Amino acid sequence: MPVTFDARAEICAEIGAEIHSPVEIRLQSAVAYENPYTAIEMDAVFTHADGTVIAIPGFWREGDTWAVRFTPVKEGDWAFRVTCTDSANKGLFAEGVVHATAPTGDTALSKHGFVTVAEGGRFWQHADGTPFFWLGDTNWQAFSQVSTTVCNYPGCTCGSQFGHIVDDRIAKGFTVYQTYFVPESGNGEPSVWLEDDHTRPDTSVFNGKVDGMFDYLHERGMVIALGLGCHTSTTNRMRLDDMLRFTRYVVARYACYSIAWISGQEVNIDPTAGSKTPGYTTFDCYMAVSDLIDRLDGYRHPNSAHMFPMRADDERAKPLDRKPWHGFWTVQSGHGYVQSKEHYLSYYTPGESGRVKLFYESEANYEDINCGPFTGYDFNRMGAWKALLCGSAGYTYGTTGIWAGCFSTSVYTGWYGETTSFSYEPWYMGLDKPGSFEMGYMKTFFEAIGPWHTLTPCFGDTAKASFLGREDCVLAVTEDATLAVGYFYGRDGGEMGEILCLDSAKSYDVYWFNPRTGRYIPAEMGVTAVGGRYAVPERPDRGDWVLLVTALGLGAHEEESRLIDLNPAYAQVAPTGRRVTPVSVKAVGGISYAGTPKDAQVMTDPTARLCDGDPSTVWKPVANRATQTMIFDLGDARALTHLTITPAEGTVIPTFRAEGSNDGRGWTILADTSLREAENPGAGSEPLRGTYRYVKILLHNPKSLDVGADELGTLPYKAIFNPMTGNSYSATEIADVAIYAE
Repeated sequence: MPVTFDARAEICAEIGAEIHSPVEIRLQSAVAYENPYTAIEMDAVFTHADGTVIAIPGFWREGDTWAVRFTPVKEGDWAFRVTCTDSANKGLFAEGVVHATAPTGDTALSKHGFVTVAEGGRFWQHADGTPFFWLGDTNWQAFSQVSTTVCNYPGCTCGSQFGHIVDDRIAKGFTVYQTYFVPESGNGEPSVWLEDDHTRPDTSVFNGKVDGMFDYLHERGMVIALGLGCHTSTTNRMRLDDMLRFTRYVVARYACYSIAWISGQEVNIDPTAGSKTPGYTTFDCYMAVSDLIDRLDGYRHPNSAHMFPMRADDERAKPLDRKPWHGFWTVQSGHGYVQSKEHYLSYYTPGESGRVKLFYESEANYEDINCGPFTGYDFNRMGAWKALLCGSAGYTYGTTGIWAGCFSTSVYTGWYGETTSFSYEPWYMGLDKPGSFEMGYMKTFFEAIGPWHTLTPCFGDTAKASFLGREDCVLAVTEDATLAVGYFYGRDGGEMGEILCLDSAKSYDVYWFNPRTGRYIPAEMGVTAVGGRYAVPERPDRGDWVLLVTALGLGAHEEESRLIDLNPAYAQVAPTGRRVTPVSVKAVGGISYAGTPKDAQVMTDPTARLCDGDPSTVWKPVANRATQTMIFDLGDARALTHLTITPAEGTVIPTFRAEGSNDGRGWTILADTSLREAENPGAGSEPLRGTYRYVKILLHNPKSLDVGADELGTLPYKAIFNPMTGNSYSATEIADVAIYAE
């Protein structure tokens, strides 16, 4: 909560505050207005002793109370003056001084200030010039659909779904929370925070819920990528004058936090689409919203608009580039495919405005999203690495259940339904998707290698590397050639080619980085690039890998050995050793809730069926198409010998990955059947090696089947047809999982 100062009861002499932390000044109206929200406007101007000026609107808080929120951006005295458009209402006029002192908080926002676009326009930085790595998570309808009073994550007693999500993301390295205000929920019901036909805010919801969400994000050090609507679903429900009045309200209430404005979602989805306001298209309305933000936001937070998938030279994108307030590109590349280098090059290259602009990938390949082509698991990781090495100044992740605000599999679901909606699973399943961990590994990699923000993408320039004519190979190099990072995601393996732009006078260390584990495999140390050329060594396996070539050395890091496939032909090897009975098993993907209200739902948890040794008790996931993660705690470290996964009758097991760990945090891949060229027979029988306490099994997404709905009965196993994507896939049910050890 911002530090509050009640101007109704105290003399406006001096208010104490810390820089980079909000302070709220409350005033009492001397006039009783029928509708305070529309009757007047209040404004405040804060002037530092050195002449710096920050102007910001005030807002109606509730009843006869109004407020101004202000965050000092530098130490010293800030004289302020509050005025309103009703000159007779003396209660809404005030003067005073905010005395700002050094920050005492330990977050990067507290220490370094708001996040903005760096000079030169290529990367994000804090106000003091400290580079900022943008790693966002998407929870589009958080204010409408996420609970701050109930948490139904299995076994959790924290009492806040929102707090649980934020804490989890921060623990994994996320730095940005992407959301928006939208006047309806995912299931088409009106928003809880607007009333009177979307014409005014419900102040009890803002004071009792939304403020707390912003405060928590600020206290935890997260930047907020904030939109004020969702394409035509907002403009068809709110008139432009109501949208603009609400924009003023949001700027007044929340510009005191570290914000990156993104206007609304997919603002240029159709430039001809109409709106509820005669004579205005949807695009017109959002441009008016961003124009107003530009005029009102005295902090000059970065301002942009979330786009529909398209290149920067698309005629629907060019009007954004021309806007003077448009300071960066909020790129959406869409779902179900990895974007091309040319797509990102269009944003890296200055457009008609002639201005170099930062761009970041804000929406690509949400994990396990059911939107157009099914995205699945690997596309998210591949899309993230490719975007970053093609010049994206960060990446915003999204995953099933969380982007969609799905609370449970029964009620309060938002977007949910395996064959009827975009999101296969509720939030508590989406929270621990493997991609969320891999995003943290990616951020840790860039922050560990040195000047990551100075890497320059090579796109398709074969003069820089011979392999850059391939779409599945990307490279970025610093101007002084001290650092080169490549990403290779093709599954064909073979020779990779040469990097041609290194410095022959430098000595390089070369590593392969595993984006699935966050660990390194040393390749060559002390390499000299004769003539600037370096032949890329063979990848450790057919999976996607990151190549690090550095003349700067590499500090503390974790290493791993190359994976040795003990069963490349899927032979049904008989288990050796003794079967281990786990002390506990976690498999959130099968848990469902039923009942109302939220805090009275009953949980059904079939996890015990996974390893009870009884083939008649079957575990099946809530969503067959999505990845599934199971973690077995063996109680103590055991010398593993074998793993078997037995499908239920009439079902098959998709490709899977088995991993081992002794602390439950760092994992070593023990087997990955997706890397084999042989076809999976539909069951799991894998010899294992290594001594571990924990065993994790990641079931990959089932492959699409080339059969229609009327042909499912011809298959020798159960399958599901999805009319949303127009394809079929196998159903997964597990009769038994057995882990063996010496």
